[in-house]
Amino acid sequence: MKRTILLVSLSLAIFCSLSYAQPTQPCFDLNQDGSTDIIDLVYSSDIFVGHVPLPAGLGDIDGRAGFNLGDSRYYTGWIFFGYPAGTCPPHPAYTILPGADTVYLGSSSIPAGDGQVNLPIVLKAINNVDDLLIPFHVTTTSGSVTVGDVAAQGSAVLTLFNYNRTGSQGIVQFSSVVSDQAPPGTYFLGSVTVNYSGSSGGTVSLDTTSLGESYQFPHYVYGDVSLNDYSALTIATPAVVTGSNQQFPTMSVAPDSMYYETLVNYPNPDPQSFTVQSDGGPFAWTLTATSWIQTSITSGISGQSVEVTPDITGMAVGTHHGTIVITSTDALGSPKIVDVYVKLKPQYPSFDANCDGHFSIADIVMQINYIFGNGEITCDPCTGQPNYKK
Repeated sequence: MKRTILLVSLSLAIFCSLSYAQPTQPCFDLNQDGSTDIIDLVYSSDIFVGHVPLPAGLGDIDGRAGFNLGDSRYYTGWIFFGYPAGTCPPHPAYTILPGADTVYLGSSSIPAGDGQVNLPIVLKAINNVDDLLIPFHVTTTSGSVTVGDVAAQGSAVLTLFNYNRTGSQGIVQFSSVVSDQAPPGTYFLGSVTVNYSGSSGGTVSLDTTSLGESYQFPHYVYGDVSLNDYSALTIATPAVVTGSNQQFPTMSVAPDSMYYETLVNYPNPDPQSFTVQSDGGPFAWTLTATSWIQTSITSGISGQSVEVTPDITGMAVGTHHGTIVITSTDALGSPKIVDVYVKLKPQYPSFDANCDGHFSIADIVMQINYIFGNGEITCDPCTGQPNYKK
């Protein structure tokens, strides 16, 4: 798909940015036309996929180890989301830290002859991930290979943003929405299509490479960004497991919603339960819940059930909604959400025949007419529902 997603996004960005006037930042004037604007952002993306060279000494606007993915992200935030203007070098020293996350790059056996295989890319994230840049190349034990497109199957908050390849190598960028991050979890990001020819039978594998470009980090770039404090961004290098098709279980929950109904100021309703399920091996999980939702446990192993009791103390009449978020860094499909609804109905005095909220002579008259005559009770005093008839 090359840069289709990127070009569509940036075309829209160009159209929307006409009203955004920004002061010039000479260090990010990548096309060297004397101003910094949306065109420089397009230019920076082309640099990352190797289509244009980086002008000497330019590109570093966020003070993080020269020009890198963080600068494109920062410049986007500066234009559209109110980030500080940034500064040009010299900057204080910045260290790229080793990360706790792991990227798994796939492999496959191939038969003799010509054909095509798909090699998976999986991210196991311990930290929130904002951007992930993966330069790669394909190694083979037999024949020649070329790299095709990436079939993206990422999460809703970490999706394919850009992709380029040449020969047997490529670079793929996964990115979240600027105001969001992919939470801790295991993500099947997609697969790289590999075409092989002249094979006598062997294997093909994804492996890491810097593509020989000094302005790119050697392997991976990702961060945790806050719109309120962009300085919180960290850039790190995840561990890499190459030639691995490790199988991760997929998490599900059943049921994924619960509904309770009771009277206001009554005792809490009886508990209901849901189960954390796995379609493969076991995995550990943890949960967090809205403050008024009580759970029997807050962590466990797949296959366990969780009892859920809403604490209705102090709740007003009406329908209330809360959530339970179940997270695992060892399973695909994390996080999962269980919706919890509580409907609280008003209480009525037992003899409040007209449901006006109190017992009076009017209720006695209505009840006498109902018992000894042909009168009607205008509502059910237990539920407050109208047209309760004899």
